[in-house]
Amino acid sequence: MKTDKRLDDLLDLYFDQGLTDETNHELDEMVRTSEEARERFWQRARLNATLRRHGQEQWGTQWCFNESVEGTSEVTSSDASQRSSSIGMTRQKAVTWVAIAATLLLTIGVSGWSSKWFAAPQIAENVEQAISLEDPAEENILHEMMQPTPLHWVATLRKAIDVQWSGTGQVPRVGEPLSPGRLSFDSGLIELQTNRGAVVVVEGPGELQVINDMEVRCDRGRIAVNVPPSAHGFLVHTPTVNVVDRGTAFALHVADDDQAEVHVIEGMVELVSPTANTPVRELREGQAVEVAMTGEYRDIQSSAAAFATPASATSKARRAAALSRQRWSRRRASLMKNPDCLVYYDFVPESSTQQTNDRGESEDIVLVNRAANAVAGTDGIIVGCDWTDGRWQGKRALGFKNVSDRILFSVPGEYESLSCILTVRIDAMNSVANPLLVSRGRSAGHWRWLVTPPKQKNRTAELQWMGPHPFRDAVSTASGGSRDRVSAPILRREQLGNWIQLGFVWDGVGKTLSQYVNGELVTRDRIATADAGESVMLSLRDMQIGNASATVIEPNMPPGNICGRFDELVVLSRDMSSTEMMAFHRLDRSYWQPVDEQTKFFDADNWAVRHAPTTGDNLVISSQGLKRAVYDENTNDNFAGVQVGTLAGSRTELEIAGGTLIADHDSNYISRVGVGGGDGVLEQTSGSARFNALQIGLDDDSKGLYRLIGGTLIVSRSTLGSGWSLEVGVKNGTGTFEVSGGNFETRRGVTLGNRKGVGVFRVIGDEAEQIAIGSNEDGDGRWLQHEGSVLDIRVGVNGVTPIWIEEVGDDGGGDVVFQRGAVLHVDFLDEPVSGHWDVMKWEGQLYDDGLVFAPTVDQDTWSFEFVDTDESGTSDTLRVTAMPR
Repeated sequence: MKTDKRLDDLLDLYFDQGLTDETNHELDEMVRTSEEARERFWQRARLNATLRRHGQEQWGTQWCFNESVEGTSEVTSSDASQRSSSIGMTRQKAVTWVAIAATLLLTIGVSGWSSKWFAAPQIAENVEQAISLEDPAEENILHEMMQPTPLHWVATLRKAIDVQWSGTGQVPRVGEPLSPGRLSFDSGLIELQTNRGAVVVVEGPGELQVINDMEVRCDRGRIAVNVPPSAHGFLVHTPTVNVVDRGTAFALHVADDDQAEVHVIEGMVELVSPTANTPVRELREGQAVEVAMTGEYRDIQSSAAAFATPASATSKARRAAALSRQRWSRRRASLMKNPDCLVYYDFVPESSTQQTNDRGESEDIVLVNRAANAVAGTDGIIVGCDWTDGRWQGKRALGFKNVSDRILFSVPGEYESLSCILTVRIDAMNSVANPLLVSRGRSAGHWRWLVTPPKQKNRTAELQWMGPHPFRDAVSTASGGSRDRVSAPILRREQLGNWIQLGFVWDGVGKTLSQYVNGELVTRDRIATADAGESVMLSLRDMQIGNASATVIEPNMPPGNICGRFDELVVLSRDMSSTEMMAFHRLDRSYWQPVDEQTKFFDADNWAVRHAPTTGDNLVISSQGLKRAVYDENTNDNFAGVQVGTLAGSRTELEIAGGTLIADHDSNYISRVGVGGGDGVLEQTSGSARFNALQIGLDDDSKGLYRLIGGTLIVSRSTLGSGWSLEVGVKNGTGTFEVSGGNFETRRGVTLGNRKGVGVFRVIGDEAEQIAIGSNEDGDGRWLQHEGSVLDIRVGVNGVTPIWIEEVGDDGGGDVVFQRGAVLHVDFLDEPVSGHWDVMKWEGQLYDDGLVFAPTVDQDTWSFEFVDTDESGTSDTLRVTAMPR
């Protein structure tokens, strides 16, 4: 009994981080020599993990909702961080094996954490189809749909370079805090830093779950971790091994088959099997191991230099920023020619208006209106404000700090429709109003656009402004009255200091006001008029940026001013579509938006914001009007990728009818047909197409179809880290790749039905020149067909073109894998004939776990077998035989 009491006391000290060197040694001896002591430790560790999880969830909730204590936001945020660090997170004084066992048990305590990111809500780009505004009761339906969510953040996203996020849900933005949850992306690179200081760099395709500020789980991807002293003991879970930091830097690679590699860059790590079937192993600087799916270790040559690091991520971020500025410069040139542009302030200082301040520095007092048809006198007048850095190095902006800082401008006339886009960095929020763009007058047609905290009744409720912040506009009616329209929540305290793009579209014909954040629709309101045919006109006279007097906002209200920076303002004299709004934000994309039946591919009028695509752009072919785009031109431009069918609930088609379409400029980009819940069809009847990698039918509710009827299709790389050039039916999507003619080559493998999707690979007749998997350049072909996915063969009069899986370089490869439940469908294209046909041949190994005929195949007529045609002793051909009755 006395021994039991002493053990409990020592365990209390252990979990409270109160062990001394002496008591640490005493506990070490107890658990090392006593089975009963070890069992007691495991029980206490499980309980500790459960309490820790519950406590963190409660702290996250209290931080956002406890209204009974003044100063809750600052006190509980700090307190939560301290408590998180006090419950067994770094156990530097504990014995090594006990620390490892406790670390393992933490997986139990985090399994129930939410996988949803607590971030500003978004509305899909095709919201026009989903929302009816016929009923006035639905006027603010979006407001009710989007409610603020409690925020408990454990890390910050520092960088996201060329990232293509998976799925259609909310994704984090650079500079924003992250709650516990999952990050999934198909390509690119991200860098995050936990609240304890650990820096994690992940190269896509990646699946990373942030558990807390001392733990992450990597299910796929290449990950490098740099751990400062404040985060020693940092833990990375993988399906086959847990890696506990005991040094400063290490790297991992988790493959699709869960096999992992661990490389120590500096210091030491401890490797622990999640199932405890494999002994703990220490791995030191310069060492590396491969961890099999069984948990067994195999020493390998260290290649830590091949992983991205914080330094290399910074270098890539700089290059990406320079590229973004180049793309912005091209779009700037297009805007300066746009006939619909009323006002374009690019915040590029005009040397002709410079004067010198008392420090000998040049200042610009005039903001030139660079619109092509700018009316004389519509330049902006800078009052106060300081020139400072904009979004990118070398890009300028105006800083607003004082109540007198403002920009004045005026444009004559009234407008039935207006679109406005403003790029701003808000550094601090005033408690009353934060003007973006306001009229100095109060007459009909004048309006104001503000960022405001929500109205609250008491001190405690006022703390709510640190979460969501609505921005609003009020449009004066002919009678001089006004009506406020408040958007859904768009801004949290943690988003301050980050560049955001705000926009609104006033559609006087369609009678709607739409508001956007970073290109995404957040609110659409009905414009009510007494007469159905009546239009509400807007004026741009006497406008003011970043400041407002008391009478401009509301009588008896203190004046408001913005605290932050502006670096671009665009005002168009028409209503912009959601596609165009997104095009302004996504500088790396060109959005197809044809104006009529004349769909000439490189006509600037057929692209959003009249900006024709150029080298490096990602072409997005999705349209709610015309459903088919036709490409039949030659160009020297090499695009990053092609996306066909990206709008949920909408079908879009692209035909390659001639010419040469090359889209392999950047290895980070993947071309896709059917993504984001959309339905896409790409039909190639002629010409030549070359893509990096190709995914067909990606994510939930997406459908994709690629028909190769003629011409040449080459997939020249693979999705990063996967080895697959062509993926059909990915992540719950449905995809079909169909070959009836032409020439098809890939550099790497083909997979059907990856990650719970359903894929179909269909070969029709024998008119295709070749279907060669792995024959392009130096890659090895592979074939992986998952359960439920279909190899569909249609035998013609002269047979069928076989699929060839090639191995290159005599180093292994060219393998074919049919998982249990993979489906073979065969049928005649014309009249039934007797015979046998080779439908697939390979140079590697066959792994057949259970290929089966589709239920619709008449097995009295058809049979299939794996045969050895080269007398090597192993099967190298899939052959089908028909004996019609």
